[in-house]
Amino acid sequence: MKIKTILIFILISLVLYRISYGANLNVTSNRVDLPPYVNTGGNITMLNLTLSRNETSNETIKITNIIINFNSTNETLNASITNLVVCIYNSTINESQKLGCSSRWNVSNDINRTNVTISNFTISNNENKTILIVYEINRSVITPINVSLFLTNDSLITNATNITISFLNGQIYNQTSRYFSSNFTQIQDLHASAKLLPRYVDTNVKEQEIVYIINSSGKDDIRSIILEVPSNFSLVPSNIKFVITKSDNTTATFSSCTDLCNLNCSDICKINITSQAGIKLSIINISLNTTKDEGNFTFNSKIYGDNLSDVSTDVNGSETTLFIRQLFNITNIGVMKNIAIVNGSDYWLFNFTIIGNANASGLLQFKMNDWRSDSKNAIIPITNGTGDNATYYASMWLSGNESNAFNVTNEYNINRGIRLNLTENRNYTLILKMIIPKGTPIASDWWTTYSMLFRSIPFIG
Repeated sequence: MKIKTILIFILISLVLYRISYGANLNVTSNRVDLPPYVNTGGNITMLNLTLSRNETSNETIKITNIIINFNSTNETLNASITNLVVCIYNSTINESQKLGCSSRWNVSNDINRTNVTISNFTISNNENKTILIVYEINRSVITPINVSLFLTNDSLITNATNITISFLNGQIYNQTSRYFSSNFTQIQDLHASAKLLPRYVDTNVKEQEIVYIINSSGKDDIRSIILEVPSNFSLVPSNIKFVITKSDNTTATFSSCTDLCNLNCSDICKINITSQAGIKLSIINISLNTTKDEGNFTFNSKIYGDNLSDVSTDVNGSETTLFIRQLFNITNIGVMKNIAIVNGSDYWLFNFTIIGNANASGLLQFKMNDWRSDSKNAIIPITNGTGDNATYYASMWLSGNESNAFNVTNEYNINRGIRLNLTENRNYTLILKMIIPKGTPIASDWWTTYSMLFRSIPFIG
């Protein structure tokens, strides 16, 4: 009976010892290089905390809640109208490491705080863990505001009934508490969308026109824009033109990269457009020589404001990617009429069948060299004279639409060709007419060479 009493006493003592055990949790604040200005539309780490335990207990501590206090240089600012969200992350800002978030602020007098519920975060003895306290700054956050946050050592709520939480390098809050506070950062709203037109262009096109549109979508004024042209392309500096709509809705048009514009091609070509009056909309026209090989090339752009710089423009999908493609294939060449009377009005007639490889709008262009006869050692020129006095012997049109025609020469003319809305996998027939000038030697071995391309034309809707 005595032995039983002793055993019961020992068991009760062990239970009492476990309940009364005091756990210790040490918290250290690590350096955070917080920029003085941040942009909406992202996350910013305000505090980086290391939680550690070094004791003999095997008890696991679970963090269930963390209370975060909002702070601003505007002492009257109510956190509940800022639309700021506080999130807690385990070590890294990653969706899989998110422990909890809160956007519900409890405002009482000059105290603005939110209670973040933490899921699945424990710390065992002899274990170190890092948490990041982050402001999630969505696009609806009011701006500009200068904000920070802080928490005290009674802000960490755990499942332990008897725990001492020590903020080892914290500042004194009151007689019983210490606190960690972040630095202040000012939230700005500098954004713009960007897109490029046309999206598809042909290979080996000289002076292909590209239009790049940057449209402000933030509350901050854009002071400067930089457009980067991929090094794969040869830019035509003399063909840079741009139109800007300023913040006061006035419009200015520039026919060259001089006023407000700077071109730097030391590495890759960068076009810098600056306006202290603010840029609400910018439409930049450039000309470049496309590559001989197919490929996809992205044109990046950045914007600059009063406080933020190097802000990448927002892009919907691949709207700033230029797709270089062979836009059509010639599938057949036919002779419709190959006998002509040499009277200056009779002609040869040919047809070309092509098939579209992409959807694009623009000009189908064709150039042809003079005809040659080796047996007669003679040529048939396709033009006679120059300028307004020129006579054109060769012309081309779209079958069934002779009004959609142009005069063929030895060189491409940027503005001359068959107007065509090219459709992928659709066939088109082109008619080539060659008038035989008077005095042409009669021969059966006339030949020539030609080239054809599609010049896409930007369309701004």
